[in-house]
Amino acid sequence: MLDTSYMQRILKFISEGSYEGVIAPNLWSIFVESSTTVTASMHRFIYHMNELVNAGLIKERDVGKSGWGFNPDASLDEISLVLTPTGQQFLMLLSQPPKGLPTERLELALRQHGDAGAHALRFAVGTLLKH
Repeated sequence: MLDTSYMQRILKFISEGSYEGVIAPNLWSIFVESSTTVTASMHRFIYHMNELVNAGLIKERDVGKSGWGFNPDASLDEISLVLTPTGQQFLMLLSQPPKGLPTERLELALRQHGDAGAHALRFAVGTLLKH
């Protein structure tokens, strides 16, 4: 299940990298409790990062690369991640007062688009940004 406050924390951390971006292993070290064992925090982070990339909210800074640097063997590439324009808009919306309102609206939009599978977050973000 998507945790909107966790997504907001990830997006905010990436936004602090500005145009240079944030190196994937640095992001991993902030959000994953242990890098040597499989943990719940690792699964949570991978899940949310995959959803953020699939929704078009973050991307690799350099043209010609895709994804966020996580490999099937659980290694991480040293790539820079940045927010997309939609990711920046979405982060601003989540950060606006009254606190919690956009989060509640996102959760409602996710429920409405839950049958969209991997694209549910993308559709929910689109719905939120239209209003």
